[in-house]
Parts: sequence; structure tokens; C-alpha cells
Amino acid sequence: MKLNRKYLLAILLLITLSCTAAGCSYQNNDDPGTAGNYNQNNNADNQNTYRTANSSLAGLADHGDYIVLAYFEVDRGELSAVYLPEIDQDMFNDYADFIEYSYDELSAFQENLYAAEVLWEVVSGIFPDHYLNQIAYFEFFTDGTDDFLGAIEEVTSSQDAFVFSLDVSDMFYNSGDLNYPLLIDTVTHELAHIITLGPSQVAWVEEEDSNPATYYIFEYDLDTEPDSYINQFFNHFWKDIHDEWAAFYYEYGVLYEGDEDKYAEYQEIVQDYIDDFYDKYEERFLTDYAATSPTEDIAESFMIFALQEKPQGSRIRDQKALFFYNYPKLIEVRNHIQEFVRDIY
Repeated sequence: MKLNRKYLLAILLLITLSCTAAGCSYQNNDDPGTAGNYNQNNNADNQNTYRTANSSLAGLADHGDYIVLAYFEVDRGELSAVYLPEIDQDMFNDYADFIEYSYDELSAFQENLYAAEVLWEVVSGIFPDHYLNQIAYFEFFTDGTDDFLGAIEEVTSSQDAFVFSLDVSDMFYNSGDLNYPLLIDTVTHELAHIITLGPSQVAWVEEEDSNPATYYIFEYDLDTEPDSYINQFFNHFWKDIHDEWAAFYYEYGVLYEGDEDKYAEYQEIVQDYIDDFYDKYEERFLTDYAATSPTEDIAESFMIFALQEKPQGSRIRDQKALFFYNYPKLIEVRNHIQEFVRDIY
């Protein structure tokens, strides 16, 4: 869900599934890079040759949550057309304290789209074709480091087409080299959201019309199928603590109610609660960000399953990574990701 600035935890109020610095970051941007330096490839051969997207993309790209540098149409896994929004000077000034690039440097990203192409190569390498074909748009943006890292957002009510977003400030080191570890973690986390919240897994339903026998994701108005990954995950790992978690959001969700003046207060309260919730149930979670919600927990757990060795322990947190080994299709996805990662390194 497109969570807002700072810790990005107002999950009741927005509708995009995000990977934040709290959830996926194991590096910092002062580390030396590994490969894919966009500065060394900033030449005439890499100038924008994409078809100009029609103006209908303007409404999707100009949402004000961060600075959008390029908004691509995706056709069967390939970047096909691009909309380049004008970088608003007022918005740049709002983010100036967080963004390490100058206004002219951000404009240069639009003139030369190599950095966006490098990020997309990793997305298209990690995603199996079935899931890659569900991405309708690719958003290349920045809000500075450590806020939004990446996100997916549904563009249809049937949950079968998504926008995939990545932040250039987080995905490249200060040197201009690609931060492969963080990028792979982020992309894998977002893939998990598409796998677990796709059309065969959930459906848009009002809560009063939902199936009382399955997990209802009230923050997104999604009812889960009985055999869906997230319903089974919920039954195994969240059923006994969900009421405690949900009661807080029902109680404090009214603080926001669309009032931006209360948003910072709301975020601070949510942040403190999630910290306390994680501290109380630390042995249940593979990362602290996983305590944000069941949807983020399954995405973080899938990320660990896909990128790390099979755990040997018996703790609940180990069982979460082991959960995915019960599904041959997900093991195939893991093998696909592992092969891509081996090719990179």
C-alpha cells in the first residue's frame, strides 16, 4: 500500500503495497557500489528513444506523493512508451532536504533513461513471466533516501494489473553504482505482494459481504480465498494475535480522517505501536517491518524464503520461511530468483 513519508505505516488510509527502508534495507547509500554505474553510461547512445506515452498517463504519474521522473508503459514485460512529467520546482523544494540530487541532475535522469532501464532489467529478471506480465506500468521516482524504496499499486479492481515503482535515490549508491543487495530485496518483496494479492488469491469485497471463514484484509477491502497463500499464512501465524493488532488500527484510524495536519501525529502513534508490537512478539517475525501487518509479514517472509538458505530452526519465525516450501509453484519461483541472483554475482 502506498505508505507515506517517514516510516510509511498509515496502512488503513492508502492503497499501495510498499517496501520501505524499515522493511528491506540492509545497506546504506555510503557503501561502495558493485556494478551498473549510470554515470559511466550517460552518453548519447542511451538517450531517450521511447515512444511518447499518451497524456492519459499524466493523471497516474502526477499524484504528488514524490517526484516522478519517468512513467513507462509496459507491454509483455518490455518498457514500451514513456511519459516524462515536468519536475515541479515547488515539489523539488519540498524534498530538497531529503534528495541528494540537484534539480538539474534530476532533469538529466529524464534525458538519459539508462538508470531506469538498469532497474527494470533486475525487475524483469527476478519476476517470472506470469507475474511480470501483470505489470502495466513502471514508475521511476525519488523522494530521497530511506522513505519509499519501492511499491506496487493495483490499477484494476480485479487485482490483475499493477504499477511497479522504484526510487533511484535508494537503488543506487552515492557513487552512481547499483545497490544490488537492496534492489534484489526490494523487488523480491514487491513480487511477494503480487503473488499473494493477485486475482486468484483475493477479491475486492465490502466487509459485510466477506466470507466469515476466511481472513478479511480490512485495510484494503480484500477478501481472501480459502486456499490462498495469505489466508493459510494468516491461519498459521496471525489468528491468535490479529485482534490485538487490528483493535489498535480501528481505534486510532479515526485520527487521520483525511486531515493532513493530523497525519504526522497519526504516523508517530502508529510507529510507536508497531515498535511495541514487534518487541512483544519478536520471536514471531523475521524482520521488524514484518510486524506492520499480515500483508507485509508474508512479503518479508517470502523475501527471506526466496533469497536465503532454508532455515533449520523450529521457531515461529523459521516456520514462516518454511511455510512457502509447501507450495511447489513457489519453490519454482524461488529457483527462478536464485538462478538470476547467481548470474548477477
